[in-house]
Amino acid sequence: MQNTHGFELFFSFIKRYIVIIISLALLGGIIAGAVTFYLLTPKYSSRAQVLIALPEKNDISVQIEEVNVNLQMVETYKSLILGDLVLEQTQAKLANEQQVQLTAKELLKSLRISQDENSMLLNITATYTKPQIAEQIATATTEVFQEISKEVIHSNEIIIISKAKANNIPIFPNNPLNILIGLILGFMFSIGCVFFHHKWQKNEADKSSNTLRYNYRVLKMLDS
Repeated sequence: MQNTHGFELFFSFIKRYIVIIISLALLGGIIAGAVTFYLLTPKYSSRAQVLIALPEKNDISVQIEEVNVNLQMVETYKSLILGDLVLEQTQAKLANEQQVQLTAKELLKSLRISQDENSMLLNITATYTKPQIAEQIATATTEVFQEISKEVIHSNEIIIISKAKANNIPIFPNNPLNILIGLILGFMFSIGCVFFHHKWQKNEADKSSNTLRYNYRVLKMLDS
């Protein structure tokens, strides 16, 4: 019964200040939208995939051993892609062929290498503020890696199975999520504001009531 009464008081409180609550919640959403669309720089992602192919062998035990060795080699390939040799040549390739000038630090920061679980498939993902440049970074890195693997590791097993493509949909920021967070924060802020205002009004009313009672007692004493 007390819970029901508490809910009634809460909804009555919300109803009383509903206009302020909705206004501040919308303001939070508008501010979040403005920050998202006008202040945050969008980032775009492009991914290429390479397969580390295994030589065909009939012996099952040899095949299993070969798979285990190559799974370990994947870490070596990942380190090679993000190493100075690949990065420097990728940097030069981008500058000469695409007129894209990036420092080694910027190039390294834009790249992410991942591996599909228990597979020989590597994902080379580039993230940048322009979708075309993200595609060019992923493509150049993949091609340089393929060439260097032949020269350094003497491996012809790196096969590009999926070329990078420009994606015009940004991966950052998440516009709907940011606006939703702004609405929620605005709603929480509005609840806090109206609660504080309500409490302040109640305290002021109590002070006025106490003052009136005190004055009434003083007047009553003087009359007597």
